[in-house]
Amino acid sequence: VGPASPLRTSADFRRWLVEALATEIFNARLEEIGRQPDAPFLVAYGGGEPLTRQAQTFSVRGQTQEGQALAGIEAVLTEIERVRQHGFSQQELERERADLALSYQIWLTEKDNLDNAVFAQGYADHFLSGAASPSVDLAVELVQQWLPGIGLDEVAAAFEALAPPDGQLVSVTAPDKEGVTLPGEQELAALFEQVGTAVLAPRPDSLAGQQLMDQAPLPAEIVSEQAYPDLGISLFELANGVRVIVKPTDFWADDIVFSAASPGGTSLVEDEDFPEASAVAHLVAQSGVGELSQGELEALLAGKAVHVAPGIYETSEGFSGYATGQDLEEAFQLIYLYATAPRLDPTAVQVYQNQAQAALVNRTVTPDAALQDALVDALYGDTLRRGPLTLGQIDAFDAGRALAIYRERFEDMSDFTFTFVGNVDPAQIRDLAQRYLGALPGGGREET
Repeated sequence: VGPASPLRTSADFRRWLVEALATEIFNARLEEIGRQPDAPFLVAYGGGEPLTRQAQTFSVRGQTQEGQALAGIEAVLTEIERVRQHGFSQQELERERADLALSYQIWLTEKDNLDNAVFAQGYADHFLSGAASPSVDLAVELVQQWLPGIGLDEVAAAFEALAPPDGQLVSVTAPDKEGVTLPGEQELAALFEQVGTAVLAPRPDSLAGQQLMDQAPLPAEIVSEQAYPDLGISLFELANGVRVIVKPTDFWADDIVFSAASPGGTSLVEDEDFPEASAVAHLVAQSGVGELSQGELEALLAGKAVHVAPGIYETSEGFSGYATGQDLEEAFQLIYLYATAPRLDPTAVQVYQNQAQAALVNRTVTPDAALQDALVDALYGDTLRRGPLTLGQIDAFDAGRALAIYRERFEDMSDFTFTFVGNVDPAQIRDLAQRYLGALPGGGREET
């Protein structure tokens, strides 16, 4: 706990940038640990929290499986101690600096489209605590002025100031049920002593250092085109059957959202394959793509405003995502790779099983779960396609079968329709679609 430090000067703003970088690098480490199959926690994250208008805290919150509370706390304390001993790496700083700069650049680009609530909160903070409420232009100007000069040593020092070794408080809560035991005060005190005296190695860092794709495919032919001027929509079809719909809008200054759909989805698999079909797209999205692991992919995309997520839904499969015009080609590359070179990392599968099992263990003791189960039974009867999967289904999850289902759903994309909406350049969309969507596999499949 420390005194609140509202932003009132440009120096305060610089201090806030340093603390934001420290917090984001630390959280990235926790996220990376959480992706491991033997992760001691299901999720953990840290950040500053106001206690009152005069006091603030730095808190790390997490969730573990039953019986793993002590291991989860130890993992968090170990990472905090690792920062104290070794600080952060230059690669970590560069990634988070790029992401922070990007977020402010997007804010500047979209400043005329921000919700009123953004400004209202700034005015309320100014009235209640005297915090400055800078304009978007001034905030971006300060970021451009201060961010490049922030170094590793001061970021590490800022984190140590946020999470000092003294004055720490640990709170552990768990379901009140038979068989659940929590670590006691002596165990926790011994753990703090153990971690505080440990000699730790620096955390290894990975950076992809390569492009998503070394070479773009050759452009495919556009076989038909249609325009609907009253709706502001254009549509064209590529030689492999893929259809593309484009609608330019000016709701956002530099934001393009897209989706893709093909009839089919989990409705086309038998019941015994439903657990794999319903989860595999999420797992593929957590496994990296092509030759890149998830960590390498995130490092490669640092500072880029792009997101692509594959999905297999009840009656369709497809993609969703967004990008700016500058990063739109990376979005097309990700679509191509998720369709033609998916990965299913065994680590991601194990983490999924661990998290799903932990969520089910205490589900039956919550009134909401009883209501949900009764509603599902009344609406749909006895079916595994509604409601949560069982522990048995999660334990029996077949990763090989799951990846086979994913590949089968995307092995013929001739019935896919892609839609791009936003501040799009139709000529840019055409060029990228011909190169990347036109190279997707297509054999004339028709499904319902």
